[in-house]
Amino acid sequence: MIENFNGIIYLAIFIIHFLGFGIYAYQMIINNK
Repeated sequence: MIENFNGIIYLAIFIIHFLGFGIYAYQMIINNK
């Protein structure tokens, strides 16, 4: 149960980090135009 909960936390952090990087890259592309 604890391992499963820990896995969900790591998955959420990974998704948030990936989205943050994607938004940052997207803004960089928009600003370059």
